Amino acid sequence: MKRFPLFLFVLVFSILPQVYAGEDREGEEAGLASAQKFYIGIGGIFLHFDTEAAIHSETLGRGTRINLEDDLGFDESQVDVRVEGFYRFGKKHRLGFGYLFSDREGFKTLERTLQIGDDIYGIGTDLESNFRNQVIKVAYHYSFLNKPNLDIGFLAGLSVFDLKLEANAQGAGDISGATGDDPIKEVEEFIFPVPVFGLHLNYRISPKWVLLTNVEYFKISYDDWEGSLVDWKAVLHYRASLHWGIIAGFALVDINYDEDDLDGWTVDYKYGGVLGGVTYSF
Repeated sequence: MKRFPLFLFVLVFSILPQVYAGEDREGEEAGLASAQKFYIGIGGIFLHFDTEAAIHSETLGRGTRINLEDDLGFDESQVDVRVEGFYRFGKKHRLGFGYLFSDREGFKTLERTLQIGDDIYGIGTDLESNFRNQVIKVAYHYSFLNKPNLDIGFLAGLSVFDLKLEANAQGAGDISGATGDDPIKEVEEFIFPVPVFGLHLNYRISPKWVLLTNVEYFKISYDDWEGSLVDWKAVLHYRASLHWGIIAGFALVDINYDEDDLDGWTVDYKYGGVLGGVTYSF
């Protein structure tokens, strides 16, 4: 997956020869980046998940590394809501925003002993769990190339990931080291703000069709923790009328975070899939 940013650079250099030479024949206002003042797209994305996490404990030490799909019975795929858009405040300047909400449930009779936070769940425990993911994105875009058919620029912003895992257990297995049927509930929430940097490339294929792509990346290692993020998308936008359109494409996110502090998480979270939606702009 780390190779996908290379795809964007290949795309840039394959399109550049088609850029108008010299002055824009239609003037600066005709630049693709200046075509719309406001844009919003609302739709769904068919996501495929690969989620591994460990929730540590100051009392019990590092938690068990759990695959949510295999160990806890979560579905590998589902459709979720995705919103994104931008507001332009200059010929080459705009502020982008986005929101994704995902809420999954799993049920599993455990086949191995798991430590999740301060609790231990033994073999045979019936574990019902919920995993919620909210993503809020804000980014500044600057278009250093703004031609009638081509918009290339860089972006810098912040993506905030709010992950929450809730586990409810009851069964014949050992729960927190004691055999019995007493229920137990564990709730852990992890908020991961990530500064991101990247590139966007938008190419007008025809008067009604535009290819929209961007890639965001961040990696840091500090003290006793490290994390990285890769987020990219490629979609086609069809402008059906002056204000309304439709989009279809693909998006992918890969989050990695590891913390040595025993009051923290380890997360490897990958999700992505086909997306579609309706857009409004003016």
